Amino acid sequence: MDFTETGQIGDTIGGTMSPIVAIAGVFMTFIAFLMQINANRIQSEQLRKTFNLRLLENRIESRNALQLMSVDINVMIKEIDITCESIDTFCTYIEKNPTGEIPFYFTPKLSRSRYNSINRNLVYDAFSFMVSNDFLDDFRTTYSLMDLYSEGIDSLYSAIYKPYTDDIMKIKNKIPIAFEELCNAMNTRVSDPDLLRLFNVNMHERLIKDGILNVHELHKTLNDGRYSSLYDTNFNQYQRILGLTNSLITQNKMMVAAMRDAKVRLQKQETYERLVQLGIRIDTALSEHTIESIQKEFDKQI
Repeated sequence: MDFTETGQIGDTIGGTMSPIVAIAGVFMTFIAFLMQINANRIQSEQLRKTFNLRLLENRIESRNALQLMSVDINVMIKEIDITCESIDTFCTYIEKNPTGEIPFYFTPKLSRSRYNSINRNLVYDAFSFMVSNDFLDDFRTTYSLMDLYSEGIDSLYSAIYKPYTDDIMKIKNKIPIAFEELCNAMNTRVSDPDLLRLFNVNMHERLIKDGILNVHELHKTLNDGRYSSLYDTNFNQYQRILGLTNSLITQNKMMVAAMRDAKVRLQKQETYERLVQLGIRIDTALSEHTIESIQKEFDKQI
């Protein structure tokens, strides 16, 4: 076959198709570019939604953390009130019965320190978008006051109640031994048999009940002038046990004074009222920023 005459046909076809192919290539490139732009837009929208969802989750977690803090603040305020009422009851009893013994009950330390287990970053975020414009000051003050009262109640036990009660128990443990020495001395050196008999009757009726020595009644008996001749005859033993009961009374009075001072510090008007007001502001913020309202706000953005 002779192809010598077909070159011009090929050139014609090539010259005609090349622009068409070029245009088609440009068009396809443009379509691909549009598709890439659309894909980028969809990806960007998905990233924005993901970011907003994460931000929403963080806001809800922050609110939950603030709600836990609110609970702990209210618990702390209640504990301060209960502790102060208990101090009044305790001190009033000891003042009426300076040789008596009544336990002072302390709540577990864990109940006052739970706020430390709350994520501080989440609480900080909640303060920043929920509580106030001066959120940084309020955030610092909240933790400072919670630390102050938690440590204050702890020190009431560790620095006041326990040291005084330890000393008191040491004195009380010595009193029965000293009393036995006084009784043995009086029974050995009998200066007035009738008076000694009266003392022994009083001892069995009032001083010892169910094998337990009543220190309050003992102190009254030691200061009863009717038995002065018995005490004079056994002066050393008498002075020893009288000194112990007087020391017991002194220690109890000192403990009462220290605990009343601690109560004044716990209920110091300025700091106590500041904690109460912070608790109210946080509760108000929580009521204004419910989980539902936060979700609605983010729904608008999405």
